[in-house]
Amino acid sequence: MGSSMHVFDLSHGHFQELLNTTSELEDSDQEGFTQRLDIGPTLRSLGQRFCFSKTTLFEKGRWFKSPRVSRPCYKRGDLTDTGASERNAEMLAPAL
Repeated sequence: MGSSMHVFDLSHGHFQELLNTTSELEDSDQEGFTQRLDIGPTLRSLGQRFCFSKTTLFEKGRWFKSPRVSRPCYKRGDLTDTGASERNAEMLAPAL
């Protein structure tokens, strides 16, 4: 089970995907985490990086006594799959 976070630029009159990452994942007993956008560092980078607070509960089947918190940042365009981005753009295109 999981969910995704997509970040789009709308300034050119269409949806341009800037980031596509997993925001929450519970993969059986292999991996479990949540990540939430950290607005402050993201704004300070002027939108060139998207920073998150990631809380990992377990990985590789091993549960942690206390959740591990990390702060990954991704550059614009990181983690976007060109094929998926094109399919998303088709779905988000204006209706005729």
